[in-house]
Parts: sequence; structure tokens; C-alpha cells
Amino acid sequence: MKKGTDYIGVSVGAMIFNDKGELFLAKRSTNTTNQHGCWETPGGSIKFGETLSDAVKREIKEEYGVEIDLIEQFPAADEILIEEKQHWVPTTFLAKIKKGQSPKIMEPYKCDEIGWFALQNLPRPLSFITKLDLKMYEEKYRTEMVDIVDEQNEILYKTSKPKAHKLGLLHRTVIGEVKNAKGEWLLVKQAIYRQDAGQYVSPIGGHVRAGESEEEALQREAFEEMGLKNFTSKLVGRGIFNRNILGRQENHYFILYEVYSDEKPELNHESVAVKAFTKQELKVKLKKQPQMFGDAFFFILKRFYPELLS
Repeated sequence: MKKGTDYIGVSVGAMIFNDKGELFLAKRSTNTTNQHGCWETPGGSIKFGETLSDAVKREIKEEYGVEIDLIEQFPAADEILIEEKQHWVPTTFLAKIKKGQSPKIMEPYKCDEIGWFALQNLPRPLSFITKLDLKMYEEKYRTEMVDIVDEQNEILYKTSKPKAHKLGLLHRTVIGEVKNAKGEWLLVKQAIYRQDAGQYVSPIGGHVRAGESEEEALQREAFEEMGLKNFTSKLVGRGIFNRNILGRQENHYFILYEVYSDEKPELNHESVAVKAFTKQELKVKLKKQPQMFGDAFFFILKRFYPELLS
């Protein structure tokens, strides 16, 4: 019987930073259990009777020849790989390599490359759990600052994103509706822990950081959420979308763009699938199966594309 396939596997990993703030990643080879060619925060499965901390130290020593100090353990996560029919429950530790040691590939049949990378310049594609690790790290250690605006989009002051949500303060969010050369709409199905879990929504959507222009935010979010680098865009309009969901008040000043690209999407951890809809197909689905789509997407359609709802 195989772990992760015949029964749920339990695994550990290490998010290792150096003194420059760079993240250590390894590229999975074709001999690994899953996600071939993906860059990952390294780790492995746990042996019977082994503690989580002992397991991650052993795996890093075996695979990269270094000893690590553990700083903090992240919460366990669900890693359900539908295409590969695997189910794992991983947990990751924030860690540092002991002084005077440098990682090297000890098991070349498992790993093709290793490297240190700045968080703003990570290689692609990233493994599923690595994307989750990065999300947890961002939320805990790199609190995002946003500009609080009035209804005319004039900046009042800046504060943290969590505080903006807690107090229901109006702040900017950039939205991108992606269309390909055929004129099809690309929508993504959100992961189970997202606001519109299991529903199709706009494929690009994220906060405009404090001091960031709307165009810069669109470029960043398009790459982070869809892996898009080369695209053209057009500003469609602006509107305020305010709702209470997941225990927070999301008072968003939407800045909507249409994004034109034929690049193959590469989804991050927030979405589990992408689907192309013709305009007619989208119109039919919206009428006959409205539950397929999220509330924010309906808001955008009502305000900017009412013909799709007629």
C-alpha cells in the first residue's frame, strides 16, 4: 500500500531562509511521488513512531546534507491532488540552516535543482504545498498595508489589511476579467477556504498595496494568481462592493480591468480549476445555474456587463 494513495499520507516540510531573506527551494524530479518539475519547500513523509520535528530534520539532512534549527511550526493543511489521486496532510516548519553548512543535492533521483530565491522572484511552477506555505508566511510575517480611500477614491491614510477588514474600511482592490483571442471568458473555481468556495469568480483579484499604482497591482496580481506576464489590458470601471464574509467586513473599492491573453494559466493556491466560457455559454449558465458563480462576480456583471444577465 502506498502513502497518499491507498491511505492519507502525513508529511513535513521546511521553509528555510538565509540571512539575505532568500528562500531555499528544490525542483522535484520525474522520480518523485507527484508534482514533477515543481519547485518546493523541501521535506518528506514521516516514519512510524517519529515526531514531526525529528522527521523534518531527518529529511533535510538526508536530501541536502545540512542540519536545521526549527523556529516555528505552521498549521497542518489539506493537500488534495485530484489529478494524481493523492491525499496528504502536510505541516511545514519555519527553519534556518545551522551556521557553516551549505545545502547540496544528496539524492539526485529525487531532485533536479536547488537554489535560493528572493520572495519577489520565485521560480515557476511552485508545488501546491509551497503556495500554501507562502500564503501562511505572508499572513503572519509580512502584513500587507493598504490605502484607505473615500468614495471618490481619494487616499485618506494607510493601515494594515487585517485592520481594514476588521473595521470595514474602504480600500482598493484590482479585478481582472481575462479573455482569450477567441473572446472566451476565463473564470477560476475558488478553493474550499476562500470567500466564494467552490464557485467560479473573476480570475484576477487582489488588494492594491499602499503606495502601489492600480496598473502595478494588476501586473502583480495577474502573475501571482494566473502566472500571466505578457498581456494587454483595458480599464472598464470602478465600483464599491461591501459584504461581510468569513468573519470580516470586506469593503472594497473595485477597479475593474479586462485582460487579454492567450498564455496558459498557472493557478496559485486560491483556485483549484480554470474554465473558459463562451459569452453565450456564460449567459446560459448564469441563468440556469447561478449557484456556480460567486457574489462578487455577480456584482461585477450587474454593474458592468448587464447584458450577460438579461
